[in-house]
Amino acid sequence: MKKIDPKFKKKDSYLKNNLNSIPDLTIVSQFFAPDYAATGQLLDDLSKRLIEKDKTIKVLTGYPSYAIKVKDCPQREFFKKREIIRTRYSNFWPKKYHGRLINSILFSIFTSIKLFRRSNSGKITLFTSEPPFLPIFGWLISFFNKTPYILVIYDLYPEIIVNLNLLSRNNLIVFLWKIINRKVFSKANNIIVLSSAIKKKLINSYPNIQSKIKVIPSWADTEKIKPLLKDKNWFIKKYNLRDKFVILYSGNQGRGHDFDTIMKCCLYLNKIKDIKFVFIGGGVKNKIIRKFAKDNKLNNCIFLPYQAYDQLSNTLTSADLAFVTISSGMQSMIAPSKLYGHLAAGSCIALISPIKCYL
Repeated sequence: MKKIDPKFKKKDSYLKNNLNSIPDLTIVSQFFAPDYAATGQLLDDLSKRLIEKDKTIKVLTGYPSYAIKVKDCPQREFFKKREIIRTRYSNFWPKKYHGRLINSILFSIFTSIKLFRRSNSGKITLFTSEPPFLPIFGWLISFFNKTPYILVIYDLYPEIIVNLNLLSRNNLIVFLWKIINRKVFSKANNIIVLSSAIKKKLINSYPNIQSKIKVIPSWADTEKIKPLLKDKNWFIKKYNLRDKFVILYSGNQGRGHDFDTIMKCCLYLNKIKDIKFVFIGGGVKNKIIRKFAKDNKLNNCIFLPYQAYDQLSNTLTSADLAFVTISSGMQSMIAPSKLYGHLAAGSCIALISPIKCYL
């Protein structure tokens, strides 16, 4: 059980003494720092940069559960004109598919209740696609309290569900979801997507929202992630990688990423002792990758959990080659944020994607 960084416990007297004031922006996302999910880390960075511009921020989020669990994470905290309110409903059930679904629904209901009154929503509210149906709740809240809202679409739903064959294109849930999306998108003040490919896909599906869509890619903090020599890298020393050619996959090992190609590489190069494949992170495909390595007696694979965010310079610069992957058909629905971390680290990148992928 990981303990929270002390910096997240600091209190800001301005916000604490002005709880009834309306914040400039309210951010709603199930994932937020100190969780290692890219969504939460990027929003944390965004909110800190807005604070530097003298904006007041309220964040409604869940307890860390995506990559870590923090035992003593405060339910409510104040830090430099930013108030963060967390709910335990976001990790009420174990990490199973149906449990995560229930957690997401409970989180959406919790935030809806919190935001029902206009004074609680701030001057404008930012909703993310984490969880996927949160924008629908955002639209309903705005309908009742008349607060304008912005959508940040990290992953495009229900299109992803159809592409992964979890539901058919003609499924009633998909049909209704798309109808509701038309309302949700048309009423949003702005819609932010991570790539031009996702923008194009959105416009093809919902042509009347073209003027609302802005492309703002993810980013990396180049003050925190910098190139680092291997002989000064504790990560390299700890895992005996000093004389190895390190091929790294760091981040979510999810359904939208191609691991078949990577595992074939591991199998093909298994007899070359100087090559190590390092997998950092987790996800629904993590067990599949581990099983493949075990069944094929691969001794060139190292599996590690998510590493501390402030150690990214060490983990990312351990790579002689870093994998960034997108499965076939997913290039217009997701955008891997890990790309920017590897660029900041100065890593050589191997891209596995469809030929016409925007990357």
